[in-house]
Amino acid sequence: MRVTNSMISNSSRSHIANAKYELMKRENQYTTQKKILRPSDDPTIAIRSLQLRTTYSQIEQYADKNVKDAIEWMDTTDSALEQIDKILTLMKPELSKGYNDYLGLEERHSVLSVLKEYSRAIFEDQANADYSGRYMFTGYRTDTSLLFPNDVKNLEYEIKQKFTSNDIDTIKYVSGGASYNAGSSADDYAKQVPKQDTAYHLKLAYDNCANSAITGAAAGTAAINIAFRTTSSSPAGATLPTMTVTTMASTDAGADDFANILTGNATPPATQFGALYLYDTGEIIFSSAIYSQIRENNLDFDIKKLIIVSGQNVWDLGEVSKGKEISINDLKCNGTLGIQGYANSIQDEYYQARWKKDIDPKDPKFRNIQRYSSLLNLLEAKNYVSDKTKIIAITEMPVDYSLKLESKSISNYNLTAIVQEANIDFKDENGNLNFPEGYFKYTVSELGNKVNYDYYEGFIYGEGEIVLDYKIDDNIDIKEITINCNTDRWGNDLGLNGEYYIYNYNTQQYEKFSLDKKQYKLINDGSYTLNNTIRIKAIVNEKNGEVSAPKLIIQGVER
Repeated sequence: MRVTNSMISNSSRSHIANAKYELMKRENQYTTQKKILRPSDDPTIAIRSLQLRTTYSQIEQYADKNVKDAIEWMDTTDSALEQIDKILTLMKPELSKGYNDYLGLEERHSVLSVLKEYSRAIFEDQANADYSGRYMFTGYRTDTSLLFPNDVKNLEYEIKQKFTSNDIDTIKYVSGGASYNAGSSADDYAKQVPKQDTAYHLKLAYDNCANSAITGAAAGTAAINIAFRTTSSSPAGATLPTMTVTTMASTDAGADDFANILTGNATPPATQFGALYLYDTGEIIFSSAIYSQIRENNLDFDIKKLIIVSGQNVWDLGEVSKGKEISINDLKCNGTLGIQGYANSIQDEYYQARWKKDIDPKDPKFRNIQRYSSLLNLLEAKNYVSDKTKIIAITEMPVDYSLKLESKSISNYNLTAIVQEANIDFKDENGNLNFPEGYFKYTVSELGNKVNYDYYEGFIYGEGEIVLDYKIDDNIDIKEITINCNTDRWGNDLGLNGEYYIYNYNTQQYEKFSLDKKQYKLINDGSYTLNNTIRIKAIVNEKNGEVSAPKLIIQGVER
């Protein structure tokens, strides 16, 4: 290739020009502290620069405005909550004061007045707390106040509230009694005995409700409409009985006459499926017939094992399907060693089934038995079951462990125990009370020098006498006493050949009875109780056979 002088000269001039351009570019970058002066200098850098500026602007807005705004919002919220906490702290001694029975009517009204003022201070002073015009306690609707700032008249709301049988508590009321009637004899008056009964109470979320239907409602619409969901165990096409709802104010004459309103003696007459709606206090009172229709297993899962625990006594009601209602009549105590002793006993039964050829360890009743036992032992260890009567429902309710490996849960065991205080009505359809075996516990009032006993197992051994007192609730008029032999954790009957006596308070002598048939029944005419205490004596002598603390079944009525 031939290279001329002009080619060399042109190439040199080109390199010098490029060098001068690069020098000028670097000098401009140095002088302006900018890598590019126009987007065409480097489109990629220009785009990244714009993105950086946008991100920086957002961060600046977040740091200088949003964070500061959030901190002030939290400070305002904390300030309002601190004031509410102070008021609640002041309310606590007033609540304790009002709980005492020794207060008179005027003192109770004084306590109520103070509590109302505290409540008003919470709602009027703190409920509408705001920051920069945005209300703190109204969720996402920060432009709307929690309470109306001014009185609003003629404003109507139709309110719907869902509830279950667990939201209903009980109230006691007295009906009947002697009333003057010309021509009545002394015997007639003697038969007019007051009767205590039970009604069921639901507190609504609102009070001061209307006593008529909302404006514009169809003709015949009631002030309140109560609808029940049928249980899943109800037969196809089953309907609940028609319910008669009586609407009254709590101050109306006869509003406390529950017997007439709820059971059909009122004017106009109601049915036994009656309910009373007190619109001014926001309360509904149900009859027992209505309550029996809504008492059910409200869980969305089958209960694999339902257990009632009272002190050291345990009753196993077995499996309860979702929505099913069960009867708790004629319960037999499954253990007197507490929840831990019962847990050990069901596990022992499983191990015995594995060792014995006449019992199949694959029987469905042994399914998950070890897991049940472990869970019950955990409840005992954590003291979830105290001296109060509790219901324990063991379910296979799914649990989110919040830890997954490759979209698979690390555990397939979803065993859940639900523990709650038992609000059990041991009353049958005739109003009679039937307390199951072992419900009432004994105390040792007399003990021979050579006699020993195991309170939890019920074993009595040695030589001599032991006297056991069974205290029954004072509100129970005891009609029948059934004395059952004790059983151990494996279901073996104990003390069948022991020597037992029950004290007759009228003759002031002990009467001998036998448990060789596992049970002994007595009709109580008042002879076997004093201050609602039943006294049983056992003679301990190894020659006469083993002795164990009996269990009582009590039948009666409310006083």
